[in-house]
Amino acid sequence: MKFLKILAKLRWIYGRVEDVLIAVFMTSVVIISFSQILFRWLHINGLAWADGFMRYSVLWIAMIGAAIAAREYQHITVDIPRLLLKGRGLYLFRAIIDLLSAAIAVLLIISSWQNYQNEVEMQQMAFAGITTAEAIIIMPYCFVVITLRFLIYCARHLRCFLRPELIPAAKEEGAAV
Repeated sequence: MKFLKILAKLRWIYGRVEDVLIAVFMTSVVIISFSQILFRWLHINGLAWADGFMRYSVLWIAMIGAAIAAREYQHITVDIPRLLLKGRGLYLFRAIIDLLSAAIAVLLIISSWQNYQNEVEMQQMAFAGITTAEAIIIMPYCFVVITLRFLIYCARHLRCFLRPELIPAAKEEGAAV
């Protein structure tokens, strides 16, 4: 039981790190884009690295946002099965969908890792001394996080399917219902 409490605390801390990272990236994109507009309005040369930074920051925002959506179980879903299925059937359906989502995320891990390896070989610069490989490492990393989260949800939903008496406890733990 102590291990589960430690794991829950680590998940909470990691969630806060994600929240802070997305806030920092979004704030920096807004500030830098505003400064670029201001510099151009004043006929001053803008920051040479700003466009590249903003381009890759949007990638980081999107990937961290996708990981947060998976954390909160707020990703895009089809609600029709939720309306048609109740109780154990819904939990079985969700477990299957979570497993399929994890499988797709594994394919995305493979693809994004190959893309990362290609960028390592190319050694191109993205902005301000940062290579494109360093700028896109977020992709395979976030897909690993998303895969793990879908597998955790799959296990929770399967547990509720197999042991319906756990459904109220699962709702209290914050499992998707």
